[in-house]
Amino acid sequence: MNLKALGDFDLDPVAGKQSDIPRAFRALDGKKVRVNGFMWAITSAEPWLSRFEIVGQVAYDHFGRPRIQERIFAQTDDGKFFPYVTDFVEFSRILHVKVSRDANGNIASVYTMHLTHISTAPPDPGRSVTECVSETLICLGVVILVVLAFRKSIAYSNARRRAAIGKCPVCGYDLRATPHQCPECGTPVRMD
Repeated sequence: MNLKALGDFDLDPVAGKQSDIPRAFRALDGKKVRVNGFMWAITSAEPWLSRFEIVGQVAYDHFGRPRIQERIFAQTDDGKFFPYVTDFVEFSRILHVKVSRDANGNIASVYTMHLTHISTAPPDPGRSVTECVSETLICLGVVILVVLAFRKSIAYSNARRRAAIGKCPVCGYDLRATPHQCPECGTPVRMD
């Protein structure tokens, strides 16, 4: 089950109703599903949790919090505690789909799940960790090369501009009095 797809619909956090949830997602109520995501416990810093949220990613654009329909509110059965895991985790259990409200009338949850166990999962099913690390290192190398090339082109451009107006291409010192060599840095200046 894709968490991003589960939350990809508009739902008013105050006036939202059960019927606002797409029919395909309402049909998942009471069905066993497998979800990959991250444990997110915004209200707790404890290393062991009995209640947390399952989210598709850790960083969100909605003022740091995912929308209510982008989270599955999870709790453990029989008061068990799970260690807080920062890795991508697989959850497999019965999904409940119901708009529940808090004391102020705002939607408190849409999806809930009671868990008995969790298992770690690769960040992207079908890809090994080695492939992910290799791609990251290649991207980092490309970024470094681009930055170095950009810095070199800026330095070359600055040197040409300085030489054109009678200044040392290295340090920018005025060469009108000594046109053959810079008295500041000692750079010999070519006369073209």
